[in-house]
Formats: sequence, C-alpha cells, structure tokens
Amino acid sequence: TATTWLLLLFTVFGFTDALGQGNTCALAVSVNVNTEYTAFSVTDNTVNDPTQGAVNGQTMQRDGWFSFVSNGTEASIRVVTGNRNPMIFAYSGACVGLTLIGSVNANTGTGGHTEVLNLTGLTNGATYYVRVGNSTNNNMPLSSFHILTNDRCANAFMLTSNTSCTTINGSTVGATDNNETGDCTTGTENAVWYQFQAVATTHVVTVDGAVGFDPVIQALNTCGVAGNPTGGGCVDATFDGGIETLTLTGLTVGNFYKIQIHDWQGDLMANGFTICVTHTAPPTITSLGAASGCVGSSLVITGTNLTGATAVTIGGTAATITGNTATTVTVTVGTGTTGTVQVTTPGGSATSAATFTVNPLPANPGNPTSNSPQ
Repeated sequence: TATTWLLLLFTVFGFTDALGQGNTCALAVSVNVNTEYTAFSVTDNTVNDPTQGAVNGQTMQRDGWFSFVSNGTEASIRVVTGNRNPMIFAYSGACVGLTLIGSVNANTGTGGHTEVLNLTGLTNGATYYVRVGNSTNNNMPLSSFHILTNDRCANAFMLTSNTSCTTINGSTVGATDNNETGDCTTGTENAVWYQFQAVATTHVVTVDGAVGFDPVIQALNTCGVAGNPTGGGCVDATFDGGIETLTLTGLTVGNFYKIQIHDWQGDLMANGFTICVTHTAPPTITSLGAASGCVGSSLVITGTNLTGATAVTIGGTAATITGNTATTVTVTVGTGTTGTVQVTTPGGSATSAATFTVNPLPANPGNPTSNSPQ
C-alpha cells in the first residue's frame, strides 16, 4: 500500500541520514570510540560554525561534524577516503565557544588517502568534536572513520561485567607497541587495553577474534607493574578467528583489573574482535528451613543464585553441604554456636537475616546392664 511504501522510504532515508554527518557542531553525530564506521559521507557545502583557516594551503569546501566522549587522555582519529581530500579538525568546549585543539591535512592530493590526527592532554569523560572537511566541493564518502583511545594501559576502556556476555567491538587500528611493564609480548604486540571493576571474586573475560585476527590476551592487576590476577597470564590457545578466555579468580571486589589484547602477528584491524566480561550473580538467602536444630540434623537454606555453593557456615562454624540447586542448599549442622547462616558461591557470599539456633545433643543415657532393674 501507499502507507507501507511511505513508511519504508522514511525508514531507509532516516537510517541513511543517521549514518551521515552532522551539518553543524550542534548536530554532530555521536560516535563510539574504538569502533570503525564505514557508511559516513561528508556532504554539507555550507562551511561555518566556526569559519576555519587554511591548513597546508587548503581550505574546506564541505564539512561534517562528529562527537565522542574521551575515556582517557589520548585519541587517534583516522579518516580514510577512496577519493577527494579529507582534512581533520578537533575541538574542545561547547559548540557556542569551541577551541581548536588539533588539525591535519598532511596529503593535499585528491585521489583519496588516509589522514590521522593524534590528540593528547584530553580530559577523561569530556566530550570532543571532530570536523571532517573536504578541500574539494564534492560529496566525500568515508570508507573508514575510527577513533582509537585505548592504546595505553593508563587509557584502558571501561567495560561493565554482566551475568551474561554483552559484547562490544574492539579494534587495533592505530595501536602501537608501547612495551609497557608487565604486558604480554607473545607475538607482535600492537595492543589495546580494557578494564573492569570486579563485582565478584571470579570473572570471565571472553575475546572472540574476527576472521584473520588471532587474539592474544592477558590481565594485569595494575598498570606499569608486572603482576597478574590468578588465571590472568598471557593466553593464545587458538588461531585466527579463535575465541580466547581468561577465568580470573581470587579477585578483590571493587578493584579495577586491566585487560590487554593484540593480534599475534601484530595485525592492525578495525573491528577485529569482540570482548565481554561476565560474572556469576551474587547469592541471596530468603529463608531457613528451620529456626533451630541439633548437631547432625539437616537444614535447607532457600534463596537465589545458589548453584555451585562452595561453603556454608552457621554461627561461623562450617556445615557440610549435602545437596545444592539454584535455589536451595542442604547442609548437615556441625558442632558450633547459634548465629547467622552464610553461603558462599563463585558469585560471592550471602548472610541470612535470621539466626539459627544450634541445640546440644541430648545426654546419652547409656545401655542398661543385666543387673539393672527391668
């Protein structure tokens, strides 16, 4: 129907515009760092906001605006075109009062090429604006637009651990071999860095290489210091397109841990891998099957995320686990004192709100002898 076709046209052209460039700073397209974009095109022929002087003898005839949020103090902006002549400008501040912090127009030919603008002294968490110009008055498709910010451990990109794998794309385009203390040197190290804050004592890092990318990964406790968390040593168990994992144990909840990733051959690849960090959800205790019991009696503890329980204590005394599901842990009460119940799983520990009373065993009357009254 006509309505269907109108909806289809709106969807297609709306999506295409979303992948295009902003005509002004106020309409700058927000992009994710460390991710390659291949569908942008610079088309705006009203060059203002603000007027920019010549760079390397050339001025902009068309421009497009983008913005990004810095995750560290450095950024490497890379633009590739198949034709035309790209120029890159970077600004800090608000659109109404921009400050030029860098520009580049190293190649003045019009046959298509790559421009790279390296920025330093950025503020973590601040928004910056990128203006891609064309020195010729023609539309300029960008075959690659990429902003690298995590080339150094100190600028590691923050990941959030989840109970299931939630991936983001990662790239090594623009990465260099910084030879940082404690880094993994298996293969050719042109590495990028990530970090996460531990919310459990065990986390799993999963890196899935794209075709042609052989991931090598490791984890560090601290930037600039040689030392891995348990399970965090350099790993390269697979080849191109393989999946590498780190199972990190004994972590301190609240601490930040660094992850280094590079291709074994040092390949610089856009969207060369995906990465995620996962953990087991922490346990909870919702109820106790009894309020008291004798030593040797059975107690059922009910809650959530109890799978893989490794320890149970009652009043600080260990109880023997005899059964375990996702919602229950069954234990044999040990000799001990009255107190709260604590269950430990790979996801952490949970303590009951209620207390459990450990009753003493009844006195043993012994067996009557043949001389005893019958």
